[in-house]
Amino acid sequence: MRMNEAMQFEPEGRAKLAAAPTVESETTGEIDISELRRVTTDAHHQSQNLEYFRRSWGGAVRDENLHKVKPIAIAPQYGKSHIMDFSILALIILVEGLANAYFFSKASDLGLLGGWMQAITVSGTNVLAAFFLAGFIGLRLTTNPHRPAQRIAGWALFIVTVLALYALNMSAAQYRDLLEIHSLQLAVGEVAPQEMFLSDHGRQVADAANTAGAGIGFGNLAWGPFALQTLEARLLFLLGMTFAVIAAYKGYSFSDPIMGYTKIADKTDKALQDMNRLTRLPKDKLQKLSEADRQQLGWAEQVRDELSAVLNGPMRKPGQDERDSAEV
Repeated sequence: MRMNEAMQFEPEGRAKLAAAPTVESETTGEIDISELRRVTTDAHHQSQNLEYFRRSWGGAVRDENLHKVKPIAIAPQYGKSHIMDFSILALIILVEGLANAYFFSKASDLGLLGGWMQAITVSGTNVLAAFFLAGFIGLRLTTNPHRPAQRIAGWALFIVTVLALYALNMSAAQYRDLLEIHSLQLAVGEVAPQEMFLSDHGRQVADAANTAGAGIGFGNLAWGPFALQTLEARLLFLLGMTFAVIAAYKGYSFSDPIMGYTKIADKTDKALQDMNRLTRLPKDKLQKLSEADRQQLGWAEQVRDELSAVLNGPMRKPGQDERDSAEV
């Protein structure tokens, strides 16, 4: 019966099996009674596990305080395929990389190929960090109100990631800005090669920031968005931050915001599929069932409907689950 797995959210063995009819000898063999009882028993356990997860917010609330806490009131948000999400992330990395390959190639010995490799590296770091650190981990850690330490860690990770992504996109935009401006100045001999890495305006902003102790100057680079002088650099910064926001949202919505909710819901959904497979019998088989088989099937259908109602969430309207089951 896989009792250890079934009881993972049910300490003290609170899950009780629904009363099953006694197996009688006069069965027709049209249904496998032993498998039906095993799958139905497991489905009932999964239903209890999911309900307990909702009441305790994944074990964050102590049993004696369950009556004081409002349970999770929505069905789990999860999907079977994330091909579209990964496709969008790959497209974002490709578009951002191609948009900046030419400009980064000006400072690479490998030319356009080297510029593309630099651009893809920056874009990939930007998108993947936003997806995993800011969205999938950081924001999702903040969704359980009954885990304060976890929420603090989530917000800290999110803020640090946002600041790091701001610095990454700003440095990439200013790098592109300086390359474009000073390549023209070098061509006409207006600036010496050793002075290529900072514009006059950028140097003034950095010096002023360092003098004032504002914390936005670092080495020879100015980190304020107003230090950018070309439209392309500003568009690069805006594009990078926009893609980071999209990636962070995709990471947040990739699975249910409440960590662990999708995992237990997947197990419950798998149990429901097994129940549907065993209880959706064609009419010719139903007519051949003995009375003992009908009792076993009726018990299994009752557990199946209960499981379907629990999986669909506590906000479902009464009777909706039965209509859904009838339409399958």
